[in-house]
Amino acid sequence: DYTNWNSGEPNDWGDSEDCVEITSSGGWNDNSCSNTQASVCEIPTADLRFRYYTGALSRDDAESACEAAGGMLASVTSAEIDEEIVELTGGDSAWIGLNDESTEGTYVPTGTLVSPTTGGTLRTAW
Repeated sequence: DYTNWNSGEPNDWGDSEDCVEITSSGGWNDNSCSNTQASVCEIPTADLRFRYYTGALSRDDAESACEAAGGMLASVTSAEIDEEIVELTGGDSAWIGLNDESTEGTYVPTGTLVSPTTGGTLRTAW
């Protein structure tokens, strides 16, 4: 599985960092889920697979916004996707779909993509 953690990450600083952001370098950092920042949604039916939302939202609110748009927080499964998202965000940090809220240290994808035509699950993990 593809990962791109910044050096020294994830570190769960203060025992309170369970959500993941992509940073200006494309590296990943664990961060407090209650912090507010931009987010990147993955929407399978959109002209552009990824959408960048600049509004400052907590990770939970960002996840809800992505779901309302018919998608989920972006799954970064390759260096190519990582680079695409950095280009999209202009190097700003943004929430992506990864967290260790269920089991500390075990990072899993956030959300489920649902087919707009059948209602069936398209993907729940990478």
